[in-house]
Amino acid sequence: MGGADLHELRTQATLLLQDPYLLRTSVFENVACGLRARGTREGLKGMVFHSLEMVGLDPGRFARRPWTALSGGEARRVALASRLAIRTPVLLLDEPTAGVDKESVVLLKSAALKAREEWGATLVVVSHDMAWLGQVADSLLAFQDGRPGESIVQNRFPGPWAESSEGLWTMMLGCGEAVVSTRPPSSRSVGLLDAEDITVASEKAHGLSTRNALPVTVQEMSLENGSGAVLVKAFCGSLPLTARLTRASAGELGLVPGTQAWFLFKASAFRWE
Repeated sequence: MGGADLHELRTQATLLLQDPYLLRTSVFENVACGLRARGTREGLKGMVFHSLEMVGLDPGRFARRPWTALSGGEARRVALASRLAIRTPVLLLDEPTAGVDKESVVLLKSAALKAREEWGATLVVVSHDMAWLGQVADSLLAFQDGRPGESIVQNRFPGPWAESSEGLWTMMLGCGEAVVSTRPPSSRSVGLLDAEDITVASEKAHGLSTRNALPVTVQEMSLENGSGAVLVKAFCGSLPLTARLTRASAGELGLVPGTQAWFLFKASAFRWE
């Protein structure tokens, strides 16, 4: 790949670091910097103001404010606004919500999603906020020792949970089935179930140690990038669920979209958030 190609690729993405590193000037000039560097002149003020509004900063109050008069959360939002202003197809976010106040966390998350909604930006996010990532990400990838590992595919069971017998708790699904778990931290806890912890069967099995057997309808099957495993996406009523199978297992089960199957998993398989 030539230098010109690399330059073109670099113009398609922008990076927000965890530390904002603002220019020693006004909020307006910080947000306008990238636009000016790209030769934008016409409509620049409107673009800057819209970007500030996306991150919850009133242009009338903040545009002329110097960088030294910003809180940590406000500085992070100004830094994000400067990236949003140039509207790149790809937005790289490094721990965007770490170490800032609760209001800024909400506004930073909202602004990132607005970029996806307004101009179809692809978001690549490094974060430990698994609850947020689980809600908004199309795919999750774990890193270990600085190297990418397998994809993280989590199924969410939002509760509420009710205590039943033998120290177990249940959540009723819209399809009329009950999910059984060990004791959650609270009745409103969200249960997380890894796709790896689901066994798929073509018929309901009896006499197994698994407490849960949910009837599902297979909607989609796809090969997982990197691992070569098969991701089976299915529904139990309106609840979407995903299981991970080897190619051999998927072939033996004869699964295709529209197939009726059973998802089996243990009550102890849940993690909680």
